Amino acid sequence: GAVTAQRFDPKTFTLSGQPISIADGALLSVSDNGLLVYRKPVAPPAARQLTWFDRNGKPTGQLGASGNYGDIQISPNGDRVALDIIDPGVARDIWVIDVARAVLSRVTLEMSDDWNPAWSPDGSRLVFASAGQGGTHIHTKSATGAGTEDLVFQSDSNEIPTDWSPNGRYI
Repeated sequence: GAVTAQRFDPKTFTLSGQPISIADGALLSVSDNGLLVYRKPVAPPAARQLTWFDRNGKPTGQLGASGNYGDIQISPNGDRVALDIIDPGVARDIWVIDVARAVLSRVTLEMSDDWNPAWSPDGSRLVFASAGQGGTHIHTKSATGAGTEDLVFQSDSNEIPTDWSPNGRYI
């Protein structure tokens, strides 16, 4: 519904002045000195279509159905695409699409948000960011989805992997 703000006196517990309309469904917070900050609601991510392009930038075909896709990365031999899919209100998870069959398989199953997948050099594993355990940390899991997620690195900071080196030594 509509969110309004109005001057409030904490000593007398009374309102004064006219209410001011902020926005429908906004999230807000007020500081001790009366500064109001709010975030307007955002629409769910728009469905995106994965599309192949040639080296000249011409579309050559589509891969799978449209969806709420986030980060994507093609496997080292080009036979699969790892991506995260955003399910608003639920979680963001890592999935893999088999390019030849256009079959989508889920890799991560936990309720934490997982994103930014990157392939191991041999294409057997994925490394990704996972927002669980008190922050965002680097995890890895079999690209087939079998087995458990393994914590690779955790510090007091948030970590998000961007790639896995070709020799496999660095993430």
